[in-house]
Amino acid sequence: MIRNDALKKYIEPFSNIEKIYKNLYMLGLQNKPIDEYLNSLAEKGYPIKELYIRNVDPNRNYDQIDCLFYPYENDIAMARHIRYHPPFLHSHQFYELIYQIEGTSKHIINNKTVNLKEGDICIIPPGPIHSVEIFDDSIIINLLLKVNALDDVITTLLPQKSIITRFFTLSCEYKYTYNYLLFHTDDDEQVQNMLENIFLECIEFHEEDDYSLSLRKSMLVAVFNYLLRNHSNDMEVEKSEMSMGFVFYQIYDYLQKNYQTANLKDAAKHFNYSPEYFSKIIHKNIGKTFNEILIDMRLSAACRLLIATDMPIRDIAFEVGYKNPEHFTSVFKKHIGTTPSSYRNRKYFDSNIFVFNDSYCYRKPD
Repeated sequence: MIRNDALKKYIEPFSNIEKIYKNLYMLGLQNKPIDEYLNSLAEKGYPIKELYIRNVDPNRNYDQIDCLFYPYENDIAMARHIRYHPPFLHSHQFYELIYQIEGTSKHIINNKTVNLKEGDICIIPPGPIHSVEIFDDSIIINLLLKVNALDDVITTLLPQKSIITRFFTLSCEYKYTYNYLLFHTDDDEQVQNMLENIFLECIEFHEEDDYSLSLRKSMLVAVFNYLLRNHSNDMEVEKSEMSMGFVFYQIYDYLQKNYQTANLKDAAKHFNYSPEYFSKIIHKNIGKTFNEILIDMRLSAACRLLIATDMPIRDIAFEVGYKNPEHFTSVFKKHIGTTPSSYRNRKYFDSNIFVFNDSYCYRKPD
């Protein structure tokens, strides 16, 4: 259970989007049609195409394995998985620390079923294909880390030969990796208090000041050292050969840094490939075209700016790489299912939460 009252008020209550998914789930259990409920949402102005429900959007490939890119500016961010959200297979290009703070959840990681119970900590590196299932009131909190977020501390503040050091350094080098690390901490109050303090830091200082990132890093390294000292015997390790090469990581890193201005010709030239071959290796590794990746990155940044800032939509369009605001609006509506202004103002989301890749990222209320 959540021990910190300040944290509890952020993450325990059901949001409106969770209530919607829960209602849909209960209708499914009762074998009742969902059309009437969806129509009632549509009449209230809710963009139902945003919901991950099979057949709602005829143009959507619900069996596609999504490759998720790091959506936040902060090197370390907190998110909460949406309860009752239908599971979907995905991989991502960042580290994810999953903490089962209440209840249980089911995860499929590279075709292996992993059931988490309260107190479990599961760390997933970039690459493995996985899904999450929570169909009750259980809560998992995710700590998301950019690939190189801990480079300056991981080898100096952790034992060099520890499993966590190897997990992060080898995954970063893309030589080989692990499917996951899993620590069973049960009712260890100390590690829970440490993690809850990190989560609260991410919430209350979502716009980092001069100290926040250093605090997050130091607190997280303290958690890792604590786990190594007290829970090494309660740990599961699942090792796997890495299919994605170091070259692709370099390509991904280049696009993350240059998505506003990148184009296929210049990106291919940067890596000494022909545009045709470069396009092929991009599609082979993540199943999307070069342009689809750029759109994902630009719209991810746009969604964050729409909710987390008061920046005019025209300026957001320019900021994420669109020279024509009207074209930006058209692309946004096609892929997100609503206009940028509606996305910013939509009333079905709590004022201190925005949704990305079916998780919550919290910001401190005004």
